[in-house]
Amino acid sequence: ALNPPSWGRRKACFICTVAFLCCAAEATGLHIFSPNEDKYSYLLSTPLLAFSGLFSIVQVRNRWISEIGARVLRHMSLTIYCIHPLIIEAADACGVPRGICKWLLVTVLSVAVSAAYTWFCISIRENRRLKK
Repeated sequence: ALNPPSWGRRKACFICTVAFLCCAAEATGLHIFSPNEDKYSYLLSTPLLAFSGLFSIVQVRNRWISEIGARVLRHMSLTIYCIHPLIIEAADACGVPRGICKWLLVTVLSVAVSAAYTWFCISIRENRRLKK
């Protein structure tokens, strides 16, 4: 197995904080200057935040994520990406006001639906594998 690169905890925290601030600044700029009413915003700094966040977790744990953990993260990431526009539309249809409450609702529901769907898919795959 490969060993994770050594960033050091302080450096990992600093890089993650800078990535978060870049993402927050970009989201704020889109919120202020975009006419789409917070429906869709494709943040360019999101991959930087995800990369630094994942490497910070690896650094703190001092080992790579297991194969099963990587599979779960892959499934959840794709499901969150695909499901969150539907949840935004549903929140709009239900009259949820714009702002932090809507963002939290969409985030929590996207992660919850993604976790349930991922658990369901992986359990079906494991059951099929055990039956063979």
